[in-house]
Amino acid sequence: MKNISSPKVAIIGLGSMGLGMAQSIAKSGMAVSGFDLNPLAVRALAENGGTAASSAKEAAKGTDILPVVVVNAAQTRDVLFAEDGVASPMKPSEVIISCATISPAMRSIWQPKQNRLGYSIVMRRQGWMAMKILRLPA
Repeated sequence: MKNISSPKVAIIGLGSMGLGMAQSIAKSGMAVSGFDLNPLAVRALAENGGTAASSAKEAAKGTDILPVVVVNAAQTRDVLFAEDGVASPMKPSEVIISCATISPAMRSIWQPKQNRLGYSIVMRRQGWMAMKILRLPA
C-alpha cells in the first residue's frame, strides 16, 4: 500500500467542479491526474500542475483515490462498469467516490457487476450524493 499521507488522486470529469478539485489538489503538491471527454479541460489540468490522461482507465491506473465527478448515475455507471471502465483494474486499497446523485435503486442494478468484480458499494443516506466502492480483499 502506498504512503497514505501522500495519496495519488485521479479525477474523472473535469467540468467546473472536477477541474476545480483537481487544480486544488495539484496546488497542494499532491499527484493528481484527470480525464474528461473535453480535451480543453484535460489540457487545463495539465497547464495547472496535473497530469493529463487519454482515458478514464489511464487516469485511474495506480491511484489511491478516484473521485468521479460526472453529471448523473448513467455517466457514473459508464465510467465504472463499461468495457473500458475503471472498476475492474482497481486494487483492494483504492477508493472510488461518486459525486453524482445516485438513487438507492441503482445499487440493485449494479449489484451483479459489483459482485463479479468483488466490490462492496456503500451509499450514504445523506441525499444519496456520495458512493464509495471498496474492493474486498481476496
